[in-house]
Amino acid sequence: MADLAISYAASSKTKEATSVLRSLEAASRSRYVSSFEISAIFVSLNETNKAFELLQKGYDEHNYNLPTLKVDARFDNLHSDPRFGDLLRRIRLPQ
Repeated sequence: MADLAISYAASSKTKEATSVLRSLEAASRSRYVSSFEISAIFVSLNETNKAFELLQKGYDEHNYNLPTLKVDARFDNLHSDPRFGDLLRRIRLPQ
């Protein structure tokens, strides 16, 4: 579902991307939905603050995807943000 939302965002279909995002957020109230994946959607929608909020949640939850953060192309737009370097440092990845 996250990849679908990201594809919509890349195709300038923001309304559709946001709809999928809202569905995932609603589903997360009753079952586990990866905050890492949701943060990737926020990156694709250029909502950087919200993306970092969800990445922090993933860090707090010890999300198993975090070690891939530096090489996951979905997060390339965050590399220049100081919060990205701080997160890499906290999860003990080289900057």
